[in-house]
Amino acid sequence: MSNTTDADEDFHQRQLRRTIELAYQGFRSGKGRPFGALVVRAGEVVAEAHNEVLALCDPTAHSEVLAIRRAAQALNTRDLSDCDLYVIGLPCPMCYSAATWARIRKVYYASTPADLAALTGIDDALLYADLARAAPGRTQLPTEQVQAAAAEANACYREWGEKKRRSEVL
Repeated sequence: MSNTTDADEDFHQRQLRRTIELAYQGFRSGKGRPFGALVVRAGEVVAEAHNEVLALCDPTAHSEVLAIRRAAQALNTRDLSDCDLYVIGLPCPMCYSAATWARIRKVYYASTPADLAALTGIDDALLYADLARAAPGRTQLPTEQVQAAAAEANACYREWGEKKRRSEVL
């Protein structure tokens, strides 16, 4: 049973409509694909973005990542645990990770990955499946640990870890 009121539903729908407007702006202007995102805190939009992958020649310039970056800058913090992310569709693995690292409280989305794949040909299913595998068995982006460098890398991590509490890391 949901605790969502009609007023909440109306608010969420308005925010998602704005992500859809941003998605149209982004792809109609030739800047990117049809994606838009908002970061909302205490009922107010802190940041918004549309996909700018093409305009910036940056494969990480997804609407979610850009909105999270802008919100963190606007609020002068990397901890967005009191913020929600509104997106046109369920975030891809990269954007989901960015939202997790930013400690976004909740993600609200309008369209499903299945709809995205059917209507656009953009399908993250292989990425999600690949991420479910252990690192050495991944196929989308092969990985290989260079064991000879592990001790030196771990020394760097150890020194940093001794100076910072883990709770400050995430």
